Amino acid sequence: MTSSDGEDQAARAFNAKTAERYDATAYVSAADPMLDLERVIGLGALYGCGPDGAPDVLDIGCGAGVQLERAAGQTTGVLVGTDISRSACAAAQARLSAYAGRARIIASDILDLDPAVLGRFDVIYCVGVLYVAPAPVRRRILALIGACLKPGGVAVISYYAGGMGLMRAELNRMIRAAVEPGQSLEVRLDQARFFLNDVAGQSKRGDPGLAAQTAQQSATYTDGPTLLHEALCEEMRALHTTELQAALEPEGAGFLSYMHGMPYAGIAPSSRRAVGADIFDFMWGGYRYGVFGKSGGQGEPSAAMVQAWTTVLSRQAGGPAFPIPSEYRAAGGGGVRVVQPLVQAALDVMGRGAMPRARLHAAAAGRLTEAGLVVPDGAEALLDGELLKLWLAGGASPLWLGA
Repeated sequence: MTSSDGEDQAARAFNAKTAERYDATAYVSAADPMLDLERVIGLGALYGCGPDGAPDVLDIGCGAGVQLERAAGQTTGVLVGTDISRSACAAAQARLSAYAGRARIIASDILDLDPAVLGRFDVIYCVGVLYVAPAPVRRRILALIGACLKPGGVAVISYYAGGMGLMRAELNRMIRAAVEPGQSLEVRLDQARFFLNDVAGQSKRGDPGLAAQTAQQSATYTDGPTLLHEALCEEMRALHTTELQAALEPEGAGFLSYMHGMPYAGIAPSSRRAVGADIFDFMWGGYRYGVFGKSGGQGEPSAAMVQAWTTVLSRQAGGPAFPIPSEYRAAGGGGVRVVQPLVQAALDVMGRGAMPRARLHAAAAGRLTEAGLVVPDGAEALLDGELLKLWLAGGASPLWLGA
């Protein structure tokens, strides 16, 4: 038996154990609106990615199918979910029964999946899986994503990155060391919670920066399934965006951005963006949704490719009307000072809801005209550039309106 055979057998044994854990203690999270197709494909459009028609969707590690069900209401394309837990697949099958004509759920070890059987997809989700899988399984998942992603397709991969990701992985290692393996699940979870409470208490006496991060990590473990499937998972680790980039690049896929804007998302090629993501995460980091595009996604982002925009910013109550510089803030805090009247007008319009790009340009110019201001030459290109800057700063989001 070669070392690779031994590694494969060890991975299969780990996967079988994982299936038993998920069958015994299901982890059912709510669907994340941030991963709606309009947002995922909208981000891809910045880099020239996008479907030719109704997007087909693959969810690797679909669990009970909550995210796939949400996607089903956003496309008329094919839906495929796969998971190692048979009970989770049964729940997903029931959840997607209304879409039986175009939905398929596959209960399988990821090592046994054939990309030729799965098919090719415009959007691939891999959420809550990669960072709790052994190395052979991670390699297989990334190979499947590369093989199954259509040209112009986008994949969303979740993982813990950077300093906080490393801290979380170390915290989990200590939790596993503090838990007695021979005890019942209930006892092991109680032991894990006791350890976390003690860590949180000790953190209050330590260095403020490190203490705050440690306490924040401890506070995120609020339920048994998360403790079981993540903290007590021997394979949990932090990942680097550059290693995912290196694995997907041979298949023509490259890192675009996180689902939220970040400073390095505006550079090219994708390999430099991946390095930028690791730099961005080095001192802090966290749980990331990394977006990877296939073909057409290697250059710099261009707002001219976007179908629509939305914003979380609104003009401060009582603030001055343009052309005076004004403060715009998000409901949850944070904001920007906007000087350019054209951008102020666009934000005011988007504050009423998502706006198709062409209509946004026209509405912003119209508001300037109504206010007696001159619409600047090259207003369309100017506004596109400013919207791109707002996206990088987290103040605006590109949207896909549909095929």
